[in-house]
Amino acid sequence: MELLPHTANPIVAENVSIAYTGIDGRRTDIHAWLFRLSADVERPRPTIVMPAGYDSTAESGWGFAQGALARGYNVLSVEGPGQGASLILDRVYFRPDYESVLGQILDRVVTLPGVDTDRLVAVGRSFAGYLVPRGVAGESRWAAMVCDPAQPDMGAKIPGGWKERVAAPLMTLISKVSRERREFFTSRMACHGLDTIADYLDELKRFTMIDRAAEISCPTLIVESPNDPVGGQGRDLFDALTVDTKELFAPDPESGVDGHCGGLGQRVWDAVVYDWLDGVLAHAANRTGSVVGGVR
Repeated sequence: MELLPHTANPIVAENVSIAYTGIDGRRTDIHAWLFRLSADVERPRPTIVMPAGYDSTAESGWGFAQGALARGYNVLSVEGPGQGASLILDRVYFRPDYESVLGQILDRVVTLPGVDTDRLVAVGRSFAGYLVPRGVAGESRWAAMVCDPAQPDMGAKIPGGWKERVAAPLMTLISKVSRERREFFTSRMACHGLDTIADYLDELKRFTMIDRAAEISCPTLIVESPNDPVGGQGRDLFDALTVDTKELFAPDPESGVDGHCGGLGQRVWDAVVYDWLDGVLAHAANRTGSVVGGVR
């Protein structure tokens, strides 16, 4: 982060702390990085808030931030409960009502330097494909939202009936002999503060927001990348949305956008997503009569 101002395209990376009050009333700090262009650094720019994924950190968000920075956006890569420092240092775990988290993050974002508060965008990738739409619902300050992949109901893929009864015992047994499965489940259980796969599968059923999709009031783009192992719910969220401006983008694998969060096709992903965002934000600015500026 200290070296970013000295690259060919200089970036200012500011370590941001966000005051957070949890379910139990305990107060901690949420960790984030604010990435901004060094050129004309105080100029108000559209700003993307990008929560981390299931097992990622604010630092790893740098990989996804570069396409946005190239277009003239700021990016706040932010952890929350169940992620990064909140999990490892503070033992604060995931909560399904992410609107309580994202609201506190947003209250801090609007005070940060160089942020155009009329052009705030929430981008949810990987597990944030649940966190972001749940957090955006009912909040009027967002100008746009992007999800890849949308995961409006985390428990939807848990089988019902007799398959559900054997799922946890079977996965527990497989985890004893498969290092890959063991690491998969133990890392995710830790994010929720849980010790058993049975409790974890029950917990996932609490992570749903499809019944709140009608409360999302901003233009929305959903990316449904082919062969994404956690994809498949993009159409569910799209159909539940009531906003006038919504789009479901299902890229052709031939484009290179293939796999989780688009895989290796990030430049193609950036072109599609940021072209869409540029247009949405410009349309909103023209409708309100404000100056567009800041998006190149």
